[in-house]
Amino acid sequence: MDPWHDSLARQLGDTRASSRELVLRSRALIEENHRLLDENYRLRQQRAAIVGGAETRR
Repeated sequence: MDPWHDSLARQLGDTRASSRELVLRSRALIEENHRLLDENYRLRQQRAAIVGGAETRR
């Protein structure tokens, strides 16, 4: 392979590796976001139950 093609092949390999890393990072962030949304929902439900209970006692 000539130097130009060799360089291009290396860059393509680096780009593919970066792309795979970004895909994995994106998936991890999406999963973390879903986990945080679920936790937020549960906390809001708990807060609503506590606030609702406090208002019922008044």
